[in-house]
Amino acid sequence: MKQRFRLKELSFPAAGKLLFYTDGLTDGIGGESPEERAGAALADPGPTISNVQALLDPKFNEDDITLLLLTRLSLEDRRI
Repeated sequence: MKQRFRLKELSFPAAGKLLFYTDGLTDGIGGESPEERAGAALADPGPTISNVQALLDPKFNEDDITLLLLTRLSLEDRRI
């Protein structure tokens, strides 16, 4: 069966964040609503990856975890 995908454009504002992750992340977060808890950790403007790592529970962390976090910088934040 051939998969079909649609192209969609979206706005990605300055300081916006986009996180790609494997299921090992949500599997490694104990408790209820792991996706919501990871989202709340990302909403904090501080050190984002540290916030997500703090949610991981070694009792549930049996899978590999891959994270790719994109943060758009404003022109003022760029260093040349």
